Amino acid sequence: MEETRKQQRMSRAIRDIVSEAIMSEISDPRLTGFVSITSIELSPDLHYASIYLRCFGTKDEADKKKTFMAIDHARGYIQSKIASELNVRSCPIISFHEDVKQEKVNQMMKLIEDVTKGLKSKGPGDELEDVDMSEK
Repeated sequence: MEETRKQQRMSRAIRDIVSEAIMSEISDPRLTGFVSITSIELSPDLHYASIYLRCFGTKDEADKKKTFMAIDHARGYIQSKIASELNVRSCPIISFHEDVKQEKVNQMMKLIEDVTKGLKSKGPGDELEDVDMSEK
C-alpha cells in the first residue's frame, strides 16, 4: 500500500529527530561506527513506527550487536524526544530493526555472478545439458 503524505511527513520528521539523537545526544560507549537510518515504516494509523538501521565502520559483528543494543537501550529517550518535538495527538511507538536488505541483495548478486561465470566457462550449447526437464 502506498504511503500517504501524512505518513511521509511523519517519517521525515522522525528520521531527523532519531538521527540527531543517535549522532549527537546519546553518549553510550557501546555506540561505535556510523549508524544510518535506511527506512521508516509507519502503520496506517501512525501509532507504530519501525525504524530500520544499518551500522557501518564497526570492527566485527560483536561491535555491531553492541551498537544496536545501545540504540535499543536509548529507545525510551528517543521516544520521549520524538513526542516532545512532534506536534501530534499521539506519538508513534518506535521499534528498531537491523536492515539486512542490502546484504541479501549482495548475496543474490554474488549468486548471479557465480552462475554467469559458470555459464561462460562452458562452451556454447553445454548449458543445455545441465537443465533438468523432468520437473515440468
